[in-house]
Amino acid sequence: MAAEMTSTSRRLLGGATAVIFVKLALPICRPHDPNDVPLADNDTFVIATRKIAHRTGLLHPENLRVYVSSGGETGGSIGANLRWLNRSSICVSDMVYESFFAKTPCDEALTRDEVEFILAHECTHLAKNHPLSMASFVPPSMLSSVMVARRLASRSRAGAALVSVGLLALSGMGLSWRMEYEADHGAAALGASYRSGGVDMLERTRRQNCMLKQMWPTRLITDEGNYLADTAHPWLTSRIRHLELLNQLESTTACAFCSTF
Repeated sequence: MAAEMTSTSRRLLGGATAVIFVKLALPICRPHDPNDVPLADNDTFVIATRKIAHRTGLLHPENLRVYVSSGGETGGSIGANLRWLNRSSICVSDMVYESFFAKTPCDEALTRDEVEFILAHECTHLAKNHPLSMASFVPPSMLSSVMVARRLASRSRAGAALVSVGLLALSGMGLSWRMEYEADHGAAALGASYRSGGVDMLERTRRQNCMLKQMWPTRLITDEGNYLADTAHPWLTSRIRHLELLNQLESTTACAFCSTF
């Protein structure tokens, strides 16, 4: 009876893992959101984005699709950098798109260097196949956490569940942080203007967080302006220090900061 239950649970776990992988991989094969507005190939913003994508090492940058999301996040990317699957897309907020064409600088609009850093950051995610890596990481990490939980279940079921969930969350966060540092590094490697644009953009976000904390005191924002609820990205202060370090180095190929992640 126990053997039958074990066999059944393995089938259920394997089926659930396969479903999760397909759900994560489908957006990579079909990288688009029906709620986003696609930009034409002759749009100046698209042309500039594809030039940056080529510099980051993206295969077939001419196939890169660019979308604009109203009121969405600053930027996002999805797709795969493979010769047999070269469909990728980048989505930026309307603020990023409008800032690209702004002729006169203002406090609310991003500078051209900031916009180009955002584009280079997202293109680096695609060039390094980060979306595909994350989708491939989830199923085996789930299996590993379940195996650990089963070994600990004989001692404490509650403890086994906590350890399983904790390992899954920490490993996913660690991988996500490493990818973000790599994307920052890849964007910074394109030139000094990209590095300064990245520092300015992150510093702008950090100052905004500090202002929010003053208006609405919360423990989710540190005194330095780091938003603790955003577990997918490293702390703003550490990303700023990373880019400032790259500014001090003569070459971005060797970075002691990146080697620790």
